[in-house]
Amino acid sequence: MGSTGHTPPRQWRTFGLVAAVLGAVAAVGVSRAQETPAAGSVAAQGLPTTNQGPQFHEWGPGRGAPEGARQVPPPHAAAPEAPAPGTPAPGVPSPAWGGCSYNLAGTWLASGQETTPTAFLYDGTVSVTQYGPWLQAVETQGGGQTAYYGRCNGSEIRFDVYSNGEFIGYQAGNAMPGGRWGQVRISFDWATFVPQYATGTEHWRRGGPLY
Repeated sequence: MGSTGHTPPRQWRTFGLVAAVLGAVAAVGVSRAQETPAAGSVAAQGLPTTNQGPQFHEWGPGRGAPEGARQVPPPHAAAPEAPAPGTPAPGVPSPAWGGCSYNLAGTWLASGQETTPTAFLYDGTVSVTQYGPWLQAVETQGGGQTAYYGRCNGSEIRFDVYSNGEFIGYQAGNAMPGGRWGQVRISFDWATFVPQYATGTEHWRRGGPLY
């Protein structure tokens, strides 16, 4: 799925936001930097620092899920008293997840921080569709969207990032349990190359007991 709007992702996060955030960055920047990995963690995640094109040539805008993978229903798809379809015993990944340790389908709340070239905070919502281990996500912030196509392997998640159907960068991180209500959280590092090189961190968390 492509993105909507005409302003490149990451960059349009600054419009109408910088002025409001400058004071907050001064007050919050130090503590937030301690809370989240610095830009140097982009290298730690193995993200390319130059535009090397998509990692997943078989998966992207306008393409069906690779290997004929079947869609995984979100965790809340079943009635509260019944487990979601394909749900294994607690703590045991379902074979339907294709080697991914978690069911990541559904809605997430996102918060992040650009660290290079301009430090600022942002937030939004993310909708994830999962096909076995393959993930398609759309992140919405204000009037713009960023699209992600990638794969989950165990707890590791890697994405190619797109804007308006154009590849612009990479995002990678790890999922882990322990959020509120025992839900999974995901911490990412990202690097984009349009309109200029930029890096940052991002965190996804579930929005409530049902999602």
